[in-house]
Amino acid sequence: MRIPQYAQASRSALAQPGAPIEVVQESPALALIDGHGGLGQVVARHAMELAIRKAKDTKISSIGAYNLYHVGRLADYTRMAAEQELVGIMTVNAGGASALVAPFGGRAGRLGTNPMSIAFPTSGAVPFVLDMTTSIVAEGKVRVKRQRGERTPEGWLIDHEGLPTTDPNVLYEEPRGAILPLGGPAGHKGFGLAMVVEILSGILARGGFAGQGTQRFSNSTWIVVIDISAFVEPNEF
Repeated sequence: MRIPQYAQASRSALAQPGAPIEVVQESPALALIDGHGGLGQVVARHAMELAIRKAKDTKISSIGAYNLYHVGRLADYTRMAAEQELVGIMTVNAGGASALVAPFGGRAGRLGTNPMSIAFPTSGAVPFVLDMTTSIVAEGKVRVKRQRGERTPEGWLIDHEGLPTTDPNVLYEEPRGAILPLGGPAGHKGFGLAMVVEILSGILARGGFAGQGTQRFSNSTWIVVIDISAFVEPNEF
């Protein structure tokens, strides 16, 4: 489903396959990366690999990466850390140019779906991995429903007037509707988490943030990797 999107982004130069990955700031435990519009899966993997190397040297690391195209599923990156006896934490925002999710009580999109993922090693082959959007559903799930000509479940979407709808087209046609924040009647919690992701990825990692007036879509990620042996022996953990 994403292949036509990536192909169009590459043709229009929204994505820059093969772009240089530049480390613009660095210390033993930290780094800030400019992806120069490169494909998100390439830049995000590079950022996580760097975070893992640094965490092994310093016990904890943090990497910010901005100006990269759509990174896809966050669990693919945090799991890389967990498989090396590390904790991986990752948040991603859309650089302020993807106003898909309405604030709690609002009727117009203001934030991206702002996902987050945390992965822990376990005693078995499969790590414990949390990977979730801070919206009630990922945009890709709505896109799948639209592609199949299906309705969305109740509670996912509102139309441009703020009224509940099960029509996935409201997210892609003017006047646009919005995705609701995670939590239903307690959606203020999902909205709060979305704001945290927006601040970490959009401001701390310098990726751009909602309301800034950014027109160009890009992802920005904030990564933390922790060596659990600094706190507890891995087998005991």
